[in-house]
Amino acid sequence: MPKRLPLHIFLLIALEEKGSSNSGLTVILTLQAWGGFEGARVESGSQWVFVERGANYEIYRNSTLHRWVSAAKWVYNGTAWVPYIFTNFYASEGYVTVQAGLIGAEFHKGKVVYYDPTLADLAVGRENFLVFR
Repeated sequence: MPKRLPLHIFLLIALEEKGSSNSGLTVILTLQAWGGFEGARVESGSQWVFVERGANYEIYRNSTLHRWVSAAKWVYNGTAWVPYIFTNFYASEGYVTVQAGLIGAEFHKGKVVYYDPTLADLAVGRENFLVFR
């Protein structure tokens, strides 16, 4: 009687043999959503190497496999995905801007104006605050 492989090993073998990463990945993610699968533990001589960072994911690879990992949402600065973008217009226009993955804001003296992460769409026109010493 042949030895039965654990489910996660079978799915990784099927993923490599088929050559279609979409169908195998869907099965693995579906099993994770059901709670019956904790992810594949791959024992390999090679280390995982960072490949790329996207808006909300990271991709790693070793000698034979690729691994996609969810990550916090970041913002694109024109050349790469970064956790935030800080721009100082305080000397010339009297405010600074901060862009993050989920929100953008202009900080003026005594008020904040909130935007979407690209600073294109206004979300909250004005929020005033006072600071006491």
